[in-house]
Amino acid sequence: MSANTYDLSGLSVLVADKNMQMRRLMRSVLRELNIRMVTEAAGTEEVYTHIAGKPFDLIFIEWAPDFDGIAVVRQVRRDPSAASRYTPVILMSAYTELQHVLDARDAGANEFLAKPFTAKLIYSRVHAIIESHRPFVKCKVYFGPDRRRKKDPPPDGWERRGQGDKAAKDKTGGDKKE
Repeated sequence: MSANTYDLSGLSVLVADKNMQMRRLMRSVLRELNIRMVTEAAGTEEVYTHIAGKPFDLIFIEWAPDFDGIAVVRQVRRDPSAASRYTPVILMSAYTELQHVLDARDAGANEFLAKPFTAKLIYSRVHAIIESHRPFVKCKVYFGPDRRRKKDPPPDGWERRGQGDKAAKDKTGGDKKE
């Protein structure tokens, strides 16, 4: 897809990364996508200051051992007074082990972007947020975008929860009374 598919010129984006070159690279890529309002943060405290001051349309935030973007996302999602509570978040990291991706998802990140990345991958994550808007879920232990990505219809018949072995036997013909 081309960057001209959507008019992104009105978006206000926060890019949070400890590395100045990475922030500059992100700013350049976002500029190519016609996003002009980009705010940068070099540390997590700076992120909190920016998001307390104004809401953003999109947040890119790093996760690394010395830049805990996951904790920032978790705190923003859980704070009912946060202006950016519902803001889509793309978590960026070179640490791509499954557990880190799951931690980002469980903290409330909308998307995960593995470093190193390309401009096309950045656009694909922005596109995914626009095209696949997921409703927010609130429960005792989680607040954030619905973590389910598949659009499968609810299961029917023996696959439904709570029907156990009886339904499975009926489906296969075992122990079924006629």
